[in-house]
Amino acid sequence: MLTAQGLIALADRVLTGAEATRVLSLVHQHLDVEEQDQWMDLLTDLDGLSAHFDGLATPEGPPEAILEELWSIALVDGDASMAEVRMLERIGQTLGVDAATVHEWRKAWTTEVIENGDFAARFLATLIGAGEGATPSEEDRAYFEKLVNGLPISLARRKKLLRFLERPPTVDALAQELAAVPEAKQAAAIETIERILERSIHASAGKAQLASLRQRMAKAAAAH
Repeated sequence: MLTAQGLIALADRVLTGAEATRVLSLVHQHLDVEEQDQWMDLLTDLDGLSAHFDGLATPEGPPEAILEELWSIALVDGDASMAEVRMLERIGQTLGVDAATVHEWRKAWTTEVIENGDFAARFLATLIGAGEGATPSEEDRAYFEKLVNGLPISLARRKKLLRFLERPPTVDALAQELAAVPEAKQAAAIETIERILERSIHASAGKAQLASLRQRMAKAAAAH
């Protein structure tokens, strides 16, 4: 998996900061110090990494779950390239999955990332946005912009989401919208919000706000 993730990250021969952080965190988690040094070199050499991959056994586990994890690497910097798409298809082939199936899965995963990120960004805006004459701190603004700019969405959509920091939606409005989508999508959106809150300085307030959101979602669902 580490080799495959490195291939996705290096596919366009440009290792972005977000991609490097994601892949190197796995290096530090699973390898000893000596191995880490070897992999740091390997993860800067696409040809060497590709040759190493060709000599590996096929990983165990459901191909869809494996490829979804790999595609998340391509999306981590907000912009997946065609080189990353082709690399995903190549890896899919080694797992016995044809390109057409990988294409359909990839579209579904990207859509899910966009939808969950959209909900998460608006939730964060309700938490730190400029309400009742308040002004978000520079730290909060930078954090929000990083979240939005990391989504695989158009520039126009990013600008629209960024404006929510100045005019945040109400928790009730967000609850109504979430309550209207299937439960599986609700759960995925909430999971994304929880993951973002874990890394936020507003984790405590965010948990209380999230509890309120859940309650209002239940109330909205009951009303329907």
